[in-house]
Amino acid sequence: MCATAADGAGSVMPYVFCVLMFTLGVLGIFGSIFYVYVLYLCATQETDKDNARLLWFLVVFVTGLIGALVYYFARHRVRLRKARQKAGGDVREELLDRALHRHHRR
Repeated sequence: MCATAADGAGSVMPYVFCVLMFTLGVLGIFGSIFYVYVLYLCATQETDKDNARLLWFLVVFVTGLIGALVYYFARHRVRLRKARQKAGGDVREELLDRALHRHHRR
């Protein structure tokens, strides 16, 4: 599909087009996965104080990938950094312990 005999032996453009389309497709898939992941973060890890959860969810939902990038770098990473400083160590272990504790309570 990318190259046919009518394109000629020396034509590079069909291959460049195929590589470009493949790259854009892969970026689209990863962008969609990232978008859904950030919506999940907004819905589960954002605080309910002053309707922050609803506000961030709507911002990300309406603005799409741009809003997801803004939320991830402006809000999520800052919150993780503060939690890491507060805990004085690796916040991932604390989150894992909390998740396991919640699982055992049910």
